[in-house]
Amino acid sequence: MNIVIAEEKQVKTIVDMSVRAFETDVNVGGTKGDCPPEYDSVEWHKQMAREGHLYQAMIGKDIVGAAIIFSDETKNTVYIGRIFIDSIYHRKGYGTHLMECIEKYYPFA
Repeated sequence: MNIVIAEEKQVKTIVDMSVRAFETDVNVGGTKGDCPPEYDSVEWHKQMAREGHLYQAMIGKDIVGAAIIFSDETKNTVYIGRIFIDSIYHRKGYGTHLMECIEKYYPFA
C-alpha cells in the first residue's frame, strides 16, 4: 500500500468509499449513525483535495481508502482528520497499513 495526494477527479470515488466505510462501521464495532461531519459531501472532499489534505490509499492501481491529513509547513507536525477504508476491504489490516504509510510519508512527525 502507498498513499498519494488525491486528485479532484478521484473525489466522487473517494466519497462513495467514505459513505460505505462510515455507514458500515457498526459492523466492525462502531456506533450506528456516528459518522464524521461531511463524510458524504463531494464539495467538502473537493476542497480537501484542492488544499492538498486528501490522500488516497492505493494497492496497485486500486484505491482502497483515504485519509484527511493536515501538516505544518515543516511536516514535523501532522493532524490526521480521519482515515477510512472502503467497506469491501474491511478486516484485512488495511487501516493499520494506511497508518503505517502515513508514518512513513511524514517520518519526522
